[in-house]
Parts: sequence; structure tokens; C-alpha cells
Amino acid sequence: TIPELVGRAFNRPRVKMLEKQAMLRLGGKVALRDADDEYYNDEYDDDDEEYDNNGNPIRNQPKQLTEKQLVQQRRKQRKLEKGVAKSRSAAYGEMELRNERMRKLRNAEAHLIVEKQVRMKGRRR
Repeated sequence: TIPELVGRAFNRPRVKMLEKQAMLRLGGKVALRDADDEYYNDEYDDDDEEYDNNGNPIRNQPKQLTEKQLVQQRRKQRKLEKGVAKSRSAAYGEMELRNERMRKLRNAEAHLIVEKQVRMKGRRR
């Protein structure tokens, strides 16, 4: 399986991916469908992105976020961090409870073994 398709449910290349690869190989825009289909006609082509050798779109500049978007992004990050901390704390609490329960069970088991040995008959003389 090629690395681009590893995470997909069905490791088949999609039509769009195959078309991008064909465009790269032939060095331009190619009408891969019927001539009657205006979907791939150059006049109606809205796709102005350029593609690298792997068929991935080339993005020149990252988009600048507005102040409001930055505040929202920080809030989401804080909320995510709180959720992670809360789940981690819950997991540690559960682990402590399990350890305590195991310690009590080992103690009870040892006590029962001692009681069983006390009830048993000693060596006959």
C-alpha cells in the first residue's frame, strides 16, 4: 500500500486523485471525461490551485487569522486542555481505586489462607 492511501478505509485511489496525477503527467489541464461534460471544460474550471509532484495542492501563504479567530482558537485550545486534564485526572483516580481494591483483596486472601491453615489438622503423632 502506498503511503498516501494507508489511512483510508478502502485503499483505492479516488477519481479526483487519478485526475490530478494525469494532469501532472501531461503538464496541464486535461479533459478526462466526455467532451459533452462541461464539468471538466477549461471555461468552467474554478480550480486555480497548482499541484506538486505528489498531486498535493501547493499553498504559498498561510492565511492570517483575525483577532476574533485567534481568541476563539485560544478558547478551543484551553477547553481541549481542560478536557484532557479532566480525563487524565479521572483515569489516575480510577487507577488509585483499583490499586486500593487489589491491596485489600490480597490482604483478605492472605487472611483466608491463614484461617484455613489454622483449621487444618496438625501432624499425627
